[in-house]
Amino acid sequence: FIILFTVLSRRSMSRAMKNSRKQMSEINSTLENSVGGVRETKAYAAENAEAIYEVGKMQIDQGSEEERAEGYALLAEAGKRGCVAAMEQLADDYSKTNADSKVEKDLEKAFYWYEKAAHSGSHKGILNTFLCYFHGVGTEQDDEKAVKWLHTAVEEGVWDAPYHMAVQSYQFASEQEP
Repeated sequence: FIILFTVLSRRSMSRAMKNSRKQMSEINSTLENSVGGVRETKAYAAENAEAIYEVGKMQIDQGSEEERAEGYALLAEAGKRGCVAAMEQLADDYSKTNADSKVEKDLEKAFYWYEKAAHSGSHKGILNTFLCYFHGVGTEQDDEKAVKWLHTAVEEGVWDAPYHMAVQSYQFASEQEP
């Protein structure tokens, strides 16, 4: 009986060891896939403008002074890569239309980002580019460019473009009267 028990115990232990090795192999494979997934996620974030924007936004919202500066650098990078949300936030923050802005007011930079957003199809960018040209904010006042952007706003269906069209028409008519 004891011999039979010993033989069965050794077989059970052998199976248990094989199962353990198999489980360890599966765990190692899972870990490798996880690490690979993290690497892929980091690579994705490094290449994805929206992911860069989100990281920058978190640093601006929750970070120290130094981290906020890094956050704005990330927003600029995301904007350069085509992230419209980053362009709009940078423009708003530089123009100080965003009450929570943590950068110094710089109307030239605000104009730069509004115009970049406008060229990317942003309604906010289109309307604000018109307003900047119309009022000479962050750029030289230019009626011709203002009218071009206002027409673009109307064509794109920017909700308050007709109002601005009416105001501009009224001002133009007032200037023409003797």
